[in-house]
Amino acid sequence: MFQNRQYCRIYFKQTRAFGAGFTAVALTILLFSLAILSGGCTHLEPAPKPSGQHTPVEILKAKEKTPVPVIKKQAKKKQTKKKRPKPSPEIHGRRYIIGEVEPVMIKQAGFTLPARIDTGATTSSLSAADITPYERDGKKWVSFTVKSSDSSKIKQMKRPVSRTVRIKTHVSKSRSQYVVKLRTVLGHIEQVRDFTLTDRSNFKYPVLIGRNFLDGIFLVDVSLKNSTSPFSEKQNNEK
Repeated sequence: MFQNRQYCRIYFKQTRAFGAGFTAVALTILLFSLAILSGGCTHLEPAPKPSGQHTPVEILKAKEKTPVPVIKKQAKKKQTKKKRPKPSPEIHGRRYIIGEVEPVMIKQAGFTLPARIDTGATTSSLSAADITPYERDGKKWVSFTVKSSDSSKIKQMKRPVSRTVRIKTHVSKSRSQYVVKLRTVLGHIEQVRDFTLTDRSNFKYPVLIGRNFLDGIFLVDVSLKNSTSPFSEKQNNEK
C-alpha cells in the first residue's frame, strides 16, 4: 500500500509539470498571434520593379488605350466590259453580203468586168470570142479573146483546158464548151475557179458568177448592186 501511494504522488507531480509546460507554450503562441494582429511585426515592402518593365495590369491598360487602326475596304473598281466592234454591214458572220450585180476582176486579163450573180448556176462563165483549142506538150489548151466592158481593150489569153461540158439549149443542138481555171477577185476575196468559155455577147453582163465561186463565202442580197469596192484595171502579165 505504501508503495502504491508513493507511485501515485510521483505520477501527479509529473502530470502537473507537464501541464505547466503545455500551458506556457500555449500562452506563448497566443501572445505571438496577438502581436501579429496588432501590427507588431514589420510590414515587408515588395521589391522595386526594374526600370523598363511593366506589370501585366499596366500592359493590358496600355493595350486598351492604343487605338486600333481601322482598315478601310477599297471599293472594287467596276470592270467595264469592252464593247466589241460591230461587224461591217457588208459582213454577216463570216460571209460577205453582195448584190445581184458586182464588178469582178479577171487577173490574167487585167480587166474589171460587170458580173451577174446567179445562185442557180453551178459553174461560173466568161464571155469569150475566137475560142480555138490546140495541143501543147501533149495537153489540151485553148486560146480566146476577152474584151473590156467598153470594148476599148482586147486581151488574147491562153489557158489549159480543165474539162469540157456539153450544154443543151432549146434553140440549137447540144454543144461542148471548154472550162478553164481563172484567177478572179470579187470584193476582198481572190480565188481560182472554173469558168466556162462561151459567147455572152447577147447578154447584158459578160461574166456570170455561179455557186462554185459563192459557196461558203458570199451571201446574195438581190436588193443590192455594186456593193463591193471598185478595182483598178491594172495590167497583169500573168500567163
